[in-house]
Amino acid sequence: MQFSRIFRLTALAVMCFSGVVQASGTVEPMSYDEAVKAYDAEQYDKAFRGFLYLAEQGDAKAQYRLGGHYFYGDNPDHKQALYWYQKAAEQGHLEAQFRLGLAYKTGTKLGITQDYKQSFYWYQKAAEQGHSTAQRSLGVMYFEGQGVKQNYKQAVYWTQKSAEQGDRYAQNLLGFMFVKGLGVSADYKQAKYWWEKSAEQGVPDAQSNLGMLYLNGRGVNKDIDKAKVLFKQACDFGSEIGCKTYQTLSK
Repeated sequence: MQFSRIFRLTALAVMCFSGVVQASGTVEPMSYDEAVKAYDAEQYDKAFRGFLYLAEQGDAKAQYRLGGHYFYGDNPDHKQALYWYQKAAEQGHLEAQFRLGLAYKTGTKLGITQDYKQSFYWYQKAAEQGHSTAQRSLGVMYFEGQGVKQNYKQAVYWTQKSAEQGDRYAQNLLGFMFVKGLGVSADYKQAKYWWEKSAEQGVPDAQSNLGMLYLNGRGVNKDIDKAKVLFKQACDFGSEIGCKTYQTLSK
């Protein structure tokens, strides 16, 4: 479950470490559903104590919620966020695994140092459970050789897994790999297929790439008008290449 709202807690309930809640009392035994209900009712102190109780009992969902609180809350504590995300991830919590992969990839979140091997490890865990963004991220790491030996076939494998789930950026990358023949036989028709999928979701690079296929007649019948439409779409979404090419074709 994605943490989509800031876990707002009052100053009486924002500091905890190893089960100690300062000023707000102790943990409060309750079920996960009861803790969620308290949070939805804006009973944030109660919800926090409930999630803390459950997290210390080993509930991965509660651990993930606490990680979100410490990352997004009014008084961020990245060490505590990392602690609880790690706890949840080690139990197989999908989104926690992805967040750790992202944190280690960037080295700018959770107060940790960039570590591609750790990033690869956690992305792989999430990808194997079907997390589409983790699959795309794993594909990129194989493509770039980050944290793992460069392997274009594995890059295609994981990128396609993500693309098939509708990830628009994976679709664009997959189209590129089909054009260049990286990890797969070069195939302009397949490139067109995936770039169309990505372009329909508003990815300007995919719109420009698809425009190039129509401009040069690769995998499609040459169609300057269609190419102009695509470059204009890319331009409207902020693509510099799209704008320049559209202007050139419009002269």
